[in-house]
Amino acid sequence: PILLSLDFTNCQLDMSSFYDMDLSKTSFDSCSLVEVDFSKATLNSCQFSNALLRRAIFDQTNMKKADFSSAIDFVIDPRMNNLEGAIFSKQNVMGLLQFLNIKIKD
Repeated sequence: PILLSLDFTNCQLDMSSFYDMDLSKTSFDSCSLVEVDFSKATLNSCQFSNALLRRAIFDQTNMKKADFSSAIDFVIDPRMNNLEGAIFSKQNVMGLLQFLNIKIKD
């Protein structure tokens, strides 16, 4: 899609597939993205403000400068995805560590 620009607010996009799509600069504001497939997608500079990402699939996904600072319940393997410059909060960074087989104490 040439010159495609999307922004989603309060949308239920559960079980959608964005496989291999370029969604750069897309905003997902307060959206439910449960079990969404983002495999091989380009999500550069995307905003995931209060987005629920439970069981979302990120595999070979390019997420440079994406903002996950208020995203909820995601698991992203940093070894399999490009997260250069992506933004996370202290509260949700655990979603990046699950694949490392480590234990973190309070």
